[in-house]
Amino acid sequence: MKKYITFFLTHLPLLTLVVASGLLFRVAGIVDELATHRSYRFWEAPVYAPLLDGVAEAMGVGNAGTAPVTAKHDGQDAAESEAVANGAAESGDGTGELAEPPKPAEKAPGYESAETEAERLGKPLEKIIHKREKLSNGTYTYAEDFPEGSQRPVVPAMDYGVADPQYMDAFETTYDYPDKGIFAQDHDYYSFQPVEDGYFDNALFIGDSQTDGLYNYAGLREHADFYALESVTIYNLFDVRIPFRSPAGENESSLDEVLQARNYGKVYICVGMNELGMPDTTQFRHQYKRVLERIREAQPEAIIYVQGIIHISIWYSAGDPAFNNKNVVQRNEAISKLANGHDIFYLDPNERLCDGNGDLNLDYTNDGVHLKAQYYPLWQEYLKQYAIIRNGADR
Repeated sequence: MKKYITFFLTHLPLLTLVVASGLLFRVAGIVDELATHRSYRFWEAPVYAPLLDGVAEAMGVGNAGTAPVTAKHDGQDAAESEAVANGAAESGDGTGELAEPPKPAEKAPGYESAETEAERLGKPLEKIIHKREKLSNGTYTYAEDFPEGSQRPVVPAMDYGVADPQYMDAFETTYDYPDKGIFAQDHDYYSFQPVEDGYFDNALFIGDSQTDGLYNYAGLREHADFYALESVTIYNLFDVRIPFRSPAGENESSLDEVLQARNYGKVYICVGMNELGMPDTTQFRHQYKRVLERIREAQPEAIIYVQGIIHISIWYSAGDPAFNNKNVVQRNEAISKLANGHDIFYLDPNERLCDGNGDLNLDYTNDGVHLKAQYYPLWQEYLKQYAIIRNGADR
């Protein structure tokens, strides 16, 4: 026994070196995975991410998720990697060559309150109000309070008593309108009115698998642009490169590239299903605000439509502590208050898709979450029923 102990102590430094080297290589592999692998993104930068960033930088492998990174593509050569990193979009002609990076769109002036327009033009406020009423077909209102016609109500749902508080704010939490920055209301409000399919010709839809289904199975693909995929969340919208589809073709893009390439008249966003198992509603709302601010910065003149998370069926909602409609409704309540009534609006497609209990209609779904193909047009018809026209450019 003494001989074995002596042997172990004699070779302990070598054994320590071997173990330490193995651990170092393991750490290097983990950091490289966090830094560059396409399929992994932090939902939100964790508190230890700066440490991983430093290790990653020291090893020359990028960052660990606290800043957007260019995804690693299989078989991508160095020249293509550099082009993608510089914002080039992949050509849709099947040659594998890269198209020229889109030129940044010239930014429109953005929203202007009636008071500001009157002061800038040196005209009475009453004339500006009259002009806006005429251009909007009488749906413009100058008022102190948010008019009912400028906001669709959040659809309620049955509480089956299974919701886990860790995924939500306290059940009694209420949410106010921020009423500052891009969310300020400024006395100017527009009410919804019906439109035709051509209304979506200058629209961009952003979302997860639900919006992807809207592209595939409704009648919007011939009109609107879509940036949607099943893995998209409010936390990674600006960090991923996914298919961008328009009537002109398809290529893989980042959301920043999409928003800089064209001035849109309308931007529809619908995300939140993938985030239901992540605490909590306040954090979700906070990130939603940040995303809307980035969209507004790139698209100052667009009407932004915040769409409520689509409800799920009773057999999901009555049996899952995270994926249930009590959680969905609370998050919809939180983001509905981000509307300002003049260029950000809340819509709730659940008005057309749910039964009397607020659960997704069982006839409309196979898996309890996604719509059957033949029912996506109901969502499209809802959007056509509730649209905003402020002036001739919105039509």
